[in-house]
Amino acid sequence: EKDLNNFLTAISLSSPTGPFGICSVDVSTGDLRATVVTSKEEMHDEIWRLSPAELVVPSNLDDFEATLRAAHPNLLVNTQKDDAPLGDTKTLVADDALPEILDQALGLLRSQLASMRMTALEHVRPLVRYHAGNHLVLDATTLRNLEIFRTTDGHTGKGTLFHLVQRAKSGPGARALRSWMRRPLKDIAKIESRQEAIAHLLDLPDIQLGIRDELSQMRDIERIVSRCVSGAAHPKDLAALRDSLEVLPRIKVLLSADGPPWIERLKGRLDTLEDIHKVLQQALVENPPVQMHDGGIINEGFEPEVAELRALRTEGSQWFLDYEAQQRERSGIPSLKVRFNKVFGYYIEVTRTHLAKVPEDYIRKQTIANGERYFTPELKEMEAKILNATGRLIQLEQEIFAALRSRIAGQALRIQHTAVAVATLDAITALADLASESGYVKPKVHDGHELVLIDSRHPTLELLMPPGEFVPNDIKLGGEHGHLMLITGPNMAGKSTVMRQVALTSILAQMGAWIPAGEAHIGLVDRVFTRVGASDSITTGRSTFMVEMVETSEILAHATDRSLILLDEIGRGTATFDGLSIAWAVAEDLHDRVGGRTMFATHYHELCDLSQSKEGVRNAHIAIREWEGKIIFLRRLKAGPMRRSYGIEVGNLAGLPQSVVSRAREVLDGLECDGPQVDKTATIPMVAPPSPQMDLFSGPPADPRWERVLEVLEGAKPDSMTPKDALLLLYDLRELL
Repeated sequence: EKDLNNFLTAISLSSPTGPFGICSVDVSTGDLRATVVTSKEEMHDEIWRLSPAELVVPSNLDDFEATLRAAHPNLLVNTQKDDAPLGDTKTLVADDALPEILDQALGLLRSQLASMRMTALEHVRPLVRYHAGNHLVLDATTLRNLEIFRTTDGHTGKGTLFHLVQRAKSGPGARALRSWMRRPLKDIAKIESRQEAIAHLLDLPDIQLGIRDELSQMRDIERIVSRCVSGAAHPKDLAALRDSLEVLPRIKVLLSADGPPWIERLKGRLDTLEDIHKVLQQALVENPPVQMHDGGIINEGFEPEVAELRALRTEGSQWFLDYEAQQRERSGIPSLKVRFNKVFGYYIEVTRTHLAKVPEDYIRKQTIANGERYFTPELKEMEAKILNATGRLIQLEQEIFAALRSRIAGQALRIQHTAVAVATLDAITALADLASESGYVKPKVHDGHELVLIDSRHPTLELLMPPGEFVPNDIKLGGEHGHLMLITGPNMAGKSTVMRQVALTSILAQMGAWIPAGEAHIGLVDRVFTRVGASDSITTGRSTFMVEMVETSEILAHATDRSLILLDEIGRGTATFDGLSIAWAVAEDLHDRVGGRTMFATHYHELCDLSQSKEGVRNAHIAIREWEGKIIFLRRLKAGPMRRSYGIEVGNLAGLPQSVVSRAREVLDGLECDGPQVDKTATIPMVAPPSPQMDLFSGPPADPRWERVLEVLEGAKPDSMTPKDALLLLYDLRELL
């Protein structure tokens, strides 16, 4: 696919537990990059982000190789000895300051390329070293759960964040956007530079449209140059390069107006390559064939001998026509024909009817079913002359084309640098187009911890719904708004949607893009963690609950106060009291020790009592309304807890038999009487032991909900209430019941 890199990735290691050197090259584009990670988890995450076409690891590390194959079953994993011949790949040489572990990875890469006979690497750009900590980190779990590049069922395209953003007109532009999304920025100055560039383009819509029109005529010049270096480029490749380079001066003219620093720097890197375009324009015909042996590649004006040979071939064609007419008149055979095939060359064909009229100087060549074939000395002489001219013409054109291709290969790095600049321009105009078409706004990204979104929308979900149907929400997290939001509400109400839209919005903002909201202030995020959904891992022997606990432990081990953490239903995969205890302890640890901005969706309503003892905890719920025994999802995020999950009502909506729904309500009444009671003054839930056996057949005990209603009423002060306060109190009482 044009938006994907074809990375060959080599991994070296100093021990089975790390650190690991990761070096990747995309020979088709000239992209060479390397990083060091300290743990297995980081290594696997980086492999997920790179999505390489092939992995290379040292030989004699069977366990490590088996681990990679199990974790990435769809990837090709090969082994290469450290001391394998390097071949002629000296262009992949880094500076002397390269750490030993990266030098080993680079050596593996060079060995693998040499074994694949890929030695023409003059187009590969200098090694770029990067560190995951310099960008917003998106691990494999987060990429999967947030559907950044693939939906949860494994498909690319509609429903993914990348599909929404990918509006680039060229292959390099699409790959640049993918790279930006894989590694969103953490540098406010760089983020604001991209934002200013988008604002500049939006202020000049005609310029933006003109640039995108020109970019739509660009071909994938990165990969064309790569094919020139390897000697695989065909005539149509060079014609595509010629047509692409023709666009560059026009793009530079469109960028001539004074712009922000980001645009000005881009203009400085944009070499119009007019000398290369001029040579290609002079040398190639307008529409050359794909294959060189077909001929018809080189312009006659570029090489005089080509013009002479083509003229001779054209004159020869006319000579054969004239010769046929002469022989018909001479012999009196009106059906006489001069023909050609690759086996016999040129010949005269006469049908049986006229064989008596054949001149004596005709020399028989072949007998056919309905006649004879002949040749004459004059015919043979002209045939040799024409065939020699044709062969020489094809040979000459091939020689000229090969020299032209080598000339382009000699300018590979220069062209590649311009290709990168064009890709960057393509990516930023794609983000401007997204902002313009979707009504996005520029977020204020800052160094603080507050994350405030007004009228926030889910970027991908709103496109899958009818226009105007998506319900926007205000979300405030961090700083004075508290850094741990406990979200309650029924299944299907939209808790996961709200959480995901916060994460997706933060990723877009730190890409430098504009976002789907009315207003936004976003404190920098260093990493996004997600623990959502239920899935097991049969290959590793992990149950659904074990997977949940492993992912939660990773979050607690690596999250910081700068992280954005999304937790959905922690503890649901085990017994109720176990699950509640784990969820409570995890919430406390996130609040007390980690301090990261956390959105914690739960059906353990007892957790809502944490807000009474933890300053940074805030309760919120997704509002619903009950109407004639049914619930209506309002999709609104509101402050305060919801003390019911409405699971039975959701089951009713799903079509459970009424007998089951009614019986479930009876059972629920009994469970609520004997269920857990939490001491709201304790720092941990004090759960009363359940009765030995719940009696499902006795009369219903006193409804515990009335106790909550009485608490609210006792705390109310009617004399100081406004009418609106009284109405809100009435709604709260209704929700308690």
